[in-house]
Amino acid sequence: MIVISIIIILAAVTLPQYQKTVMHARETVLHDDLFRMRSLIDQYAADKGKLPQSLDDLVSAGYSNRSDHGQKRLERNHWR
Repeated sequence: MIVISIIIILAAVTLPQYQKTVMHARETVLHDDLFRMRSLIDQYAADKGKLPQSLDDLVSAGYSNRSDHGQKRLERNHWR
C-alpha cells in the first residue's frame, strides 16, 4: 500500500512537468517553422518584388515544397 501511494505521489508531481515539456517542445517546433516560413517569404519578396498571395505561390516558384512549411503538423490540430 505504501509503494502504491509513493508511485501515485510521484506521478502527480511529474505529470504536470512532463506536460509543460511537451508543450514547450511543440512551441519550439512552431517557432522554427514560422521563422523558416518568414525567411521564404522574404526571399520571394526580394526576388519577385511582391509578397506571395498564398503558400502555393511559394511552392510553384520553387521556394518551398509542401513538407517545408509544416502543413501536416498544422492540419493535425495538435496545438490544443
